[in-house]
Amino acid sequence: MDKRLYIVVRNELASMTTGRIAAQASHASTKAMQDILAGKFGSEHAEMFKEWLKEANGFGTTIVLQPKNTKNQTEEIYTLVEHGRKNGLSADVIVDPEYFIKDGEHVFILPDVLTCAYFFGDTELIRKTVDGLDLL
Repeated sequence: MDKRLYIVVRNELASMTTGRIAAQASHASTKAMQDILAGKFGSEHAEMFKEWLKEANGFGTTIVLQPKNTKNQTEEIYTLVEHGRKNGLSADVIVDPEYFIKDGEHVFILPDVLTCAYFFGDTELIRKTVDGLDLL
């Protein structure tokens, strides 16, 4: 079975710079590892993840995509996660508890901003879920 980790990152936020995208994708991969290895999606998924971690010296294939919708990416990501779970994937959203936005000299902290989601499992099942999304 070909296993992969896919991450879908919101890109419609003006504050979502390249560095932030990298940070949020990193948060997603860390959260995926914690959730899956803790058994959130069952022992079969945990074993698949352990196998994936052995690939390429610990760097299993990860793909980062962007949502299609430019107006309501939050809703789109929630829908994708729900669809992914129905397809038997390990999938969840990443919600940043303190999302910082700088406006000139002022910094604003927004609580609980959905930034991205992860999908882990069989590549064919993931592709059915994220079909049509472009690379970020």
